[in-house]
Amino acid sequence: MIRLVTWLVLLVVIAPMTLLISCQSRLIYFPRPYGPGTTAEFVRKTGGKFIDYETSQGKQRAFLQGNLKSPRNLWVFCGGNGTVALDWSEWLGNHAPQQDAWLLIDYPGYGDCQGAPNPNRIRENLKAAVPVARKLSAGREISIPVNYESLATAWGAQLV
Repeated sequence: MIRLVTWLVLLVVIAPMTLLISCQSRLIYFPRPYGPGTTAEFVRKTGGKFIDYETSQGKQRAFLQGNLKSPRNLWVFCGGNGTVALDWSEWLGNHAPQQDAWLLIDYPGYGDCQGAPNPNRIRENLKAAVPVARKLSAGREISIPVNYESLATAWGAQLV
């Protein structure tokens, strides 16, 4: 009888914990794709560019906007777990320094990116996007400040 009670207690404690741990990513991340025409509208409004690259999660897409010819800085910007990168495009166009360029990066599974987000995949995505975008500098050295919101802050801090 004691053995049965012990097993029931363990089951009542361990089962919910296991369920929560296995669903953790679904509770933290809220991926959403871009709607039809969203990325074309981005290019039309900002004169920006797509940065296409691949990671272990498949095809990824980041976005460049701002001064793309000779930027003073190339800012790396990643939104939070409830946003997509282009949610910030209009704000940056209205408020960001005109002499800078902005690299807007989505998590895997968000926007136009394939895959599913988790800490390692987000880190991989950020580390893959920055060198591709750095080619923008046409061989001259530019600084790369970072601006991350929410969960991306920890991964962005590892880039600097």
